[in-house]
Amino acid sequence: MARHREDHGLLFEGDFGLSALTSWFPWDGSGTTADDCLRGAVAADETAQTPGSAAAVLLVDVLRLLESPLSDDAVAALWRGATGGGHDIAYLRLGPREWLRTIADACRAHLAEVAPDHRHTTPPADTVQRDAVLREVRDAAALLTGAPDATAAPAAVEEVVSRVDPDLGYRLLLRLLGTRRVHLTEERYARHLVLCEHFGYGAEHISEGVELLRHH
Repeated sequence: MARHREDHGLLFEGDFGLSALTSWFPWDGSGTTADDCLRGAVAADETAQTPGSAAAVLLVDVLRLLESPLSDDAVAALWRGATGGGHDIAYLRLGPREWLRTIADACRAHLAEVAPDHRHTTPPADTVQRDAVLREVRDAAALLTGAPDATAAPAAVEEVVSRVDPDLGYRLLLRLLGTRRVHLTEERYARHLVLCEHFGYGAEHISEGVELLRHH
């Protein structure tokens, strides 16, 4: 099983982990359930990936949050913000950490089925670009004025960057910006490309997370 930090950029052309899961919500109301969305995201390996790769990196993100000092309110704000303000964990009749544990259980179940030899490890957080990511989070807060969770979501993302993992925080920031269709200036766009390169994001992730914002 591939390790998240060292080679996820080679494995994932698109978004991955918790930020990718949020893109599956809210569902369209056509009979698809939250469980359907979760199962789909957990099994969403890309063509060239080792079976279970999507579940493995999602499990890393979720366990980082579960083991973090973030409050339940902050976790709930992250979820609302990254899903575009259109989905609240309360809809699931679960507490924020109950929902994280549900996700973790789904990841473990899928891994047991498709990659029974997988042994979970949580690599050290990459903190080299923490200050640069914090700058983008704080700059983005001004751009999100008037949006749902305009204060709570950026504040929660800042906590993730500072206290959990800058990579996870940055991916959630890109989700916030994308769901709000925020326009990036050329200067901001250039800074985001540097961060995407540092974290090893694939071409599809960059296109959907940054390129589109340049042209809004």
